[in-house]
Amino acid sequence: TQVWIGRLADGHQWFERLASRGYSPEQLVLWGRFPATGALPAVDAVARQETLTFTSRRALEATYPQLAGTVEGAMQGAAIVPLRAGTRDLGFVAFGWRDERTFAAEEVRQLEGLVAQCAQALARATLAEDVADTLALLDGVFADAPVGLAFFDRELRYVRINAELAAWNGLPVAEHIGRHFGDVRPALAARVAPLLRQVFRDGEAIRGLRV
Repeated sequence: TQVWIGRLADGHQWFERLASRGYSPEQLVLWGRFPATGALPAVDAVARQETLTFTSRRALEATYPQLAGTVEGAMQGAAIVPLRAGTRDLGFVAFGWRDERTFAAEEVRQLEGLVAQCAQALARATLAEDVADTLALLDGVFADAPVGLAFFDRELRYVRINAELAAWNGLPVAEHIGRHFGDVRPALAARVAPLLRQVFRDGEAIRGLRV
């Protein structure tokens, strides 16, 4: 069985190969990155949010004649399953077999279940990448800010603090992380901690406060 996982990239304008098995080097070059538009089975599967199946290469090329001569030589039966996590389109997974196939409904459901697991794993990986990028951006903002900034968790422990505010507290940045606000600035925490808890509780900012 051949397997190709294509991920949407560049604002859903392109598909790029995330992983594959059983394809020739020529196919990897040809389909490693292609536009997420036009009359292509992967594009249609994602747009329709449904699995497309083809009993043979002839059937595939009859529906998509522009693919004639571009399909892996030994491939016959094929299935293209959209890769989705909730309402998010992530890409597609294509399966290819070396024999002609008639796809029973149960087999399609099994393929879709397998792809759903793949989508969940990919969504978690994508979220981790997004979080990493966001934290890197946040660190940059903290480092360059001309004012004191800090992030607290719900227990009022320091999660992040910039050098400006750390110097004001009289401690290095590293000695703040994980410590309770009250342990670092007890007198200030006595006045400000109730307000921080109010922000966590109500989800509304407090502005214009002088401390």
